[in-house]
Amino acid sequence: MYSIRSIQPWTPMLALFTLLLCGAASAQESAPAEAAAAAAPLGLMLVMRWIHILCAVMLLGGTAYMLSVLRPVASAVLDAQAHAALREALAKKWKPLMMIYVTGFLVSGFYNYLAVTRFEHDGQPLYHALFGTKFLLAMVVFGLAMALSSSKGYAVKMRENGKLWIGLTVALGVAVVLIAGYMKVM
Repeated sequence: MYSIRSIQPWTPMLALFTLLLCGAASAQESAPAEAAAAAAPLGLMLVMRWIHILCAVMLLGGTAYMLSVLRPVASAVLDAQAHAALREALAKKWKPLMMIYVTGFLVSGFYNYLAVTRFEHDGQPLYHALFGTKFLLAMVVFGLAMALSSSKGYAVKMRENGKLWIGLTVALGVAVVLIAGYMKVM
């Protein structure tokens, strides 16, 4: 028997993602390529944009905070055992939030690309190449974020060397934001 506690935090987002993809696919089939972006409801486009930006801010901002504030302060104030306990507690608390942010980011990103922006940039191969690069970098960021919050043995070792792995996650996240900013003005 299922209870509300047994539902994973990403399950509702996955259902929303499926519905949005079906909606984006049906919008593409029913409208010509030029009119598909105009056919997308303005309210849904705005909500998806907000979700995308907020998830990016929360995921990248939370990770940057851990790297630049929390980690150095904890290293300076706590002994090694207390610091390790704090890292484990943070990973446990951060994981469900991070999963929600990643899922929201993916759902809104796929919607934005499939239903809106790819039609606005038809015939611009640089835009699509940048999108592919941005998408692949974002997948690495998501993978690193998930690995750093995992309870597996490899994740414990990654968190012990957190300056490197969290720093890499933040650097790649910043690269994604910079590419996205350039794409927005194309």
